[in-house]
Amino acid sequence: MSTNSLVAMPTDRDQQRGWKFGFGSPSGLQLLGIEKPLIGYLLNSGELANEHVLDVQGWTGPAIEAEIAVRLNAPLPGNATPEQVRDCIDAFLPAFEIVDLDHVPENATRIIEGNIFQRHYILGADLTVGWGDGPESLSGRVKTNNAWSETVTNVQEITGDYLTNLAHLATIFDDDQRLSSGTRAGDIILLGSIVPPIRTVPGDSFEFETLGGDKLTMSFAA
Repeated sequence: MSTNSLVAMPTDRDQQRGWKFGFGSPSGLQLLGIEKPLIGYLLNSGELANEHVLDVQGWTGPAIEAEIAVRLNAPLPGNATPEQVRDCIDAFLPAFEIVDLDHVPENATRIIEGNIFQRHYILGADLTVGWGDGPESLSGRVKTNNAWSETVTNVQEITGDYLTNLAHLATIFDDDQRLSSGTRAGDIILLGSIVPPIRTVPGDSFEFETLGGDKLTMSFAA
């Protein structure tokens, strides 16, 4: 499968907030028979406020992911070096992503056609100024109803290396004329969940706590 076919494209770039990676874990790559993460997009209309209560009536398989995101201060240059990627990072920030797993994830093309199950996202306050001390300085844990997960101290363990994935994103945009607009200053990029996706049912509530950051909270309407 070509790398170009691993990118979901928005129909209206002006309504786009940024990008997202998906299936970048070792098991995700193996499941789909791919070498790099899938790339989807975020729309302005998909953003929710912190403490939102979401009604998922009619959804097939709602799930939530606790993620680390970056905001860009400049477009990622094509074939970017690690140092160039670092220089383009305005901040790391925590995020929730809400997805609807409406079919069994077996086929990369079908997943891309559905924008990697993306439905909504919630962004937290900045955790760093610029690249800061990098992802090695970040950690987080998730509370599902009344139960906290263990603290994740290696936030890249199941997402893959952030620098590698962001450089891959820049390279694809440089090579594919469909993506000539590439990334932009201010873009948000969801880097992947630090814990496996959590299936939800009506009435569930969640908190995402990161070191040095405010808590993100949301719940699903009963």
